Amino acid sequence: MEVMLSVAGFTAGQTDS
Repeated sequence: MEVMLSVAGFTAGQTDS
């Protein structure tokens, strides 16, 4: 679960930026 959350945050951050 931790890995999924980390990946989701990383992807979201990249797109958001």
